[in-house]
Amino acid sequence: MTLVARVKVFGQTVRVFETSDKVEKHGFDPEHVNGVFDPEHNIIVLKSNLKHREKFRIFLHEVGHALLSRLGMHNTTLGHNLEELIVDSYATLLVEAFEIELKHKLKSARQSHD
Repeated sequence: MTLVARVKVFGQTVRVFETSDKVEKHGFDPEHVNGVFDPEHNIIVLKSNLKHREKFRIFLHEVGHALLSRLGMHNTTLGHNLEELIVDSYATLLVEAFEIELKHKLKSARQSHD
């Protein structure tokens, strides 16, 4: 199931694709890469065989990379490890926020039917 086909990041459209193939990222073992943002082509590629929650987290992680790219962070001395920490924290925060909101809505829906 595809999450979305595209997402806007500060007005720029980033296309989203899923693949059952290995996701290639320069300098990384493809066995351990679940997603990648390609700033040159404005695309996010995700592994299609991930569970929905993990795919959503990886998607948000890659959107974080797109966001930093749009802000011009690649022109700074921000190191790879710090960028990964930032986008991973961003993705985790949003996943947790969405889960809390969904649980609240489900609880409200159940109470309104009782």
